[in-house]
Amino acid sequence: MHFSKLAAAVAALASLSAATISKEHPSHERSNGQSLNPRLTNVPLAARDLPIGTCNSGTPCANGACCSKTNLCGYSKDFCGSGCQHNCDAKAQCGPYAAAGQQKCPLNVCCSEFGYCGSTKEFCAWKNKDDPLYPTCDTKYGGCGDVHRPSCGGGSSVDKRSIGYYESWANSDSRKCQKVAPEDLNLDGFTHMNFAFSFFDPSSFQIAPMDSNGASLYSRFTALKSKKPSLQTWISVGGWSFTDPGPTQTAFSEMTSTSGNRQKFISGLIKFMDTYGFDGVDLDWEYPGADDRGGKSQDTANYVSLAAELRAAFGTKYGISMTLPTSYWYLQHFDLLGIQKSVDWFNLMAYDLHGVWDAQSKFVGPYIAPHTNITEIDLGLDLLWRSGVDPAKVVMGQGWYGRSFTLKDPSCNKPNGICEFSGGAKAGPCSNAAGILDLEEIDDIITKNNVKPVHDETAAVKWITWDSDQWISYDDDDTFKQKKDFANSRCLGGLMVWAMDQVDQTKPNGLGPASTVSVTPPQQSNANQMSADQLAGLTCKASACGAGCPPGTNAVTQMNGQPGQLSTTDRCPKKQYQTLCCLDGTQTGKCQWRGWKGVGLPCVSGCKDGETEVSQNTNNHDSKKKSQTCNGGLQSYCCAGFKPSLTKDQLEQDAGNFAKEAAEAAAAQAALDIAAKAFCRIAVPVLLAPLELLEDLIPIAGEIADAIEVAATPAIIEGCVKGIEKEGKAEFKVFGKEHTLDINKPTSTDKDLPAPKKHDPPKKSDDACEKPDKLRKRVGVQAKREDRDSDAFKALARAAGKPNEFWRTGQGWAIREAYPWAGNVIPNHYLLVVGIVSVKLTMEPIKDCRGNTVNQKNIYTRDYIAQSYEIRYDDNYKCVFGKFAFDVWHKAGLTWANMGPIDAKYQTLADIEEVAQTKADAMGQYHLVTNNCRVYTNNLYNALK
Repeated sequence: MHFSKLAAAVAALASLSAATISKEHPSHERSNGQSLNPRLTNVPLAARDLPIGTCNSGTPCANGACCSKTNLCGYSKDFCGSGCQHNCDAKAQCGPYAAAGQQKCPLNVCCSEFGYCGSTKEFCAWKNKDDPLYPTCDTKYGGCGDVHRPSCGGGSSVDKRSIGYYESWANSDSRKCQKVAPEDLNLDGFTHMNFAFSFFDPSSFQIAPMDSNGASLYSRFTALKSKKPSLQTWISVGGWSFTDPGPTQTAFSEMTSTSGNRQKFISGLIKFMDTYGFDGVDLDWEYPGADDRGGKSQDTANYVSLAAELRAAFGTKYGISMTLPTSYWYLQHFDLLGIQKSVDWFNLMAYDLHGVWDAQSKFVGPYIAPHTNITEIDLGLDLLWRSGVDPAKVVMGQGWYGRSFTLKDPSCNKPNGICEFSGGAKAGPCSNAAGILDLEEIDDIITKNNVKPVHDETAAVKWITWDSDQWISYDDDDTFKQKKDFANSRCLGGLMVWAMDQVDQTKPNGLGPASTVSVTPPQQSNANQMSADQLAGLTCKASACGAGCPPGTNAVTQMNGQPGQLSTTDRCPKKQYQTLCCLDGTQTGKCQWRGWKGVGLPCVSGCKDGETEVSQNTNNHDSKKKSQTCNGGLQSYCCAGFKPSLTKDQLEQDAGNFAKEAAEAAAAQAALDIAAKAFCRIAVPVLLAPLELLEDLIPIAGEIADAIEVAATPAIIEGCVKGIEKEGKAEFKVFGKEHTLDINKPTSTDKDLPAPKKHDPPKKSDDACEKPDKLRKRVGVQAKREDRDSDAFKALARAAGKPNEFWRTGQGWAIREAYPWAGNVIPNHYLLVVGIVSVKLTMEPIKDCRGNTVNQKNIYTRDYIAQSYEIRYDDNYKCVFGKFAFDVWHKAGLTWANMGPIDAKYQTLADIEEVAQTKADAMGQYHLVTNNCRVYTNNLYNALK
């Protein structure tokens, strides 16, 4: 043999160690309001960590293998055959010595010569050639040899999408400071945002809020699309805490277990997304099949079925993503190839590779280590490549926070596998959890303590030490760039961050154009407003003189002048006017012309902060007032609350249909301002949208797409507004590239913007069903609530005095009724009413007079299924049990008292009646003062509560 059996046993345990390093790690977890996403490492262990692969008559093998007569551990007949001392029926994890049906490794990773699954050289390189049953790697047991890593040198594949998770608890009292509401978020550079998290009911499988704070934020979150029309907002369902021990731990397993259950979830999810305006769902099951997380073996196949049925129900209307761990321990239960065809992409949580949980693992130990590391991330990605995952469907995660430790020895502070920690570092003032700090807190520590960070360029991570024994690893602009370059080199399909609320929202986030162009936040804010103005120009367009608005558009104002200072267009003939026409579905808000200073005076164009400039002209016309004409300068048509009708999909469609004609025809127009506007109308809004499908459609925008990711910047806005001169050829630069518009040879006239194929029906200003100045409500606003209560529930609600949102299905509650004594305030009889609350939610669309869904009505049907319980006395004055249904106990003229909730174990009236009968039997002889019906109601409630 090439090496001894002892060496083989030790190597086998090294293989096991690399395969099983720390399964006990959470992900996307909350701790005092913070996210926790621990990950394990797949890095081979140093010799000091390896358990010795030996045993004896009194000590079995540490890994559960057979203990041979020579006191060595293994699985072949040399170990499990004659003379075996312990675990002689043990089976390997894979290979010829594994149990039948379990011989092949999940994820197509290698099955090592010692019978363990993994993806590193310890599993895939072969030395044990003398084993007659397993002399060389065999693909029937898994993969073989080195993994094929995708390579895209110098590419920009991750520019396709940039995803940010928003922690709903960032706005709650659990965060002591630096709270971030949805409206505070810096959206620069993001194409998608995921709301974390929403749960679902473990019985009905209907979407339910994570908590009351989260429920209040749905509409505010999706409303961010009005600030950035290209943005998509998705809902993340699940999270680490959802599968913590408790009532929801097995909810995913139960929901996916049958087709009927899956359809309940899917139909409820679609209603939820329609109600609040979400564009997709991010499935965050942590984790299917994992026995330490409540998983079952059937989860693997059932998760594939859920993804496929979601895609069939969604079509192309909604997106689907799925969260993946980097660790083999949890990832092995995902059928990645089966799922891949149904999802748009996978979100790989490539952070929290190390943390305080390492101390609990005998294979890792309490040694300080960075929580992100390109080498370890690459090993995690290897699991995907061996499974056949398309790199374009992988979005790599980055952490906008750091993992911190308290050093055991302050003089030993290098992550070298020697320096140890004693626990998590002190909690931050805002994150308020030991062992973790957000980037804003880390920046404060560096500034306050004048700390110089150490940059580990190989691992692409930084770390600092402060207050003698406090240590943290984290990422910043330098290491984020390294990781982005790495992700591009692996041809990945995007980047995501956990979590976007963990940085200062008033500073550049490194994702927007400020990372490539010298632009301050105020300049970026101005650019965003300018781009909104340009988007308005794509939505609203002036008609020809004397012409009305084409189908699919609405008239909003009129003018009779020139649309710009550079214009060579003549004014309309006398008593003819141009009409500004906006696409159906556009919400113009409150609009007015600004800039006219008086007869004979020059105009000054511009809108107030918060207003969108929809159009400019030297004249504005109002049939009820005199026309106002500038003696030089321009007026601006300004709208507060302007919302274009164009969604991301419509932008793509409209740009595709219109861009070729408009961008090409514009360069040959006699009016130079038309050429400038055509470029700006197409290029700028397109830059606000994901660019996957648009580069081939729009000539100029295709070039710009190579230089910038998603957002418009001052450079391009100024190129549109200021960089075009009134001359035969106008040259201007956009990110260093020159573009020329030649107007010397007009070949055609400007064409009207065609009405899109799919918009809301035309809206007339004199429409009786909706006034023109009333903003249309749309799906995504707060749903209306309607309560439909039975008389029994009304009686309960009056007595209990609880708020409307308090009641939930399955709550047990007791109230006491007292019959008044005629002519006296003292009651002459008492009943205890006990029952179970039932609340059923039905969602109904609210439609306008044209049949368009404009809002959602949530109808709560509430009932109190209850009986009353009492005692009377017989002829011998012995207490006798009695009960009455609703029509008896619910009578006018009774007085009520709230008793309170009952124990959750009483879920049926039969359960309650059994206790009521027992208490009545124990009453004995009736006594008017000391043993009466009032005493009985108190005794019964005390037994039930």
